[in-house]
Amino acid sequence: MAEQKRTGQPQVDSEVKNSAAGDLIRHIAAILLAASSFLGVLGYQFDWLTQDSINAFVVVLYAVAGFAYTAFEIYKNKFATKKGKQQKKVLKDNKVD
Repeated sequence: MAEQKRTGQPQVDSEVKNSAAGDLIRHIAAILLAASSFLGVLGYQFDWLTQDSINAFVVVLYAVAGFAYTAFEIYKNKFATKKGKQQKKVLKDNKVD
């Protein structure tokens, strides 16, 4: 049976990918916070591993993830891939572009 796609399917796929990236970043932040607390209980103190430094690191991760996603979408949508170049050639041959 052929796969049926709805009109908004690309948007749904994009939202799922963005959600997955956000979930991964939140998990990294939770691991860092848990590690910080655990090390504190054991008596190890790192001056640089504070709630503020972890929050700042999470902000940087979100910025990097946003940039990477945007850069990939620009690359993909500007016909830079091998398949994209073939599609662009077909569009130009048919005088669509």
